[in-house]
Amino acid sequence: MAVSVRFRKEYYKMASENDMRDDFLEHVRHLVEYWNEIEKEDTIEKLEGLAFSILVALDGGSAALPGYSVIPLGNSECDIAGSLHELFFQHRDK
Repeated sequence: MAVSVRFRKEYYKMASENDMRDDFLEHVRHLVEYWNEIEKEDTIEKLEGLAFSILVALDGGSAALPGYSVIPLGNSECDIAGSLHELFFQHRDK
């Protein structure tokens, strides 16, 4: 049964830090399994797909998770999340 977006938003407002961490790690484990099953000969394509999927989740583009702040230690005013997945392949091609 699919869980509605509204329900998830309400859940994440009330979820504990441990619940949020567990949900994120479970999602990453699922992504690892998914990309392991993809039939591609080139390992780098699979690794880039996994990295891209994780960045999508951090940026808030996953239907299963909320977006996250990605803040470097020592610079609390610098949140780099939001467009990481959009920039990923652009950065590679520089």
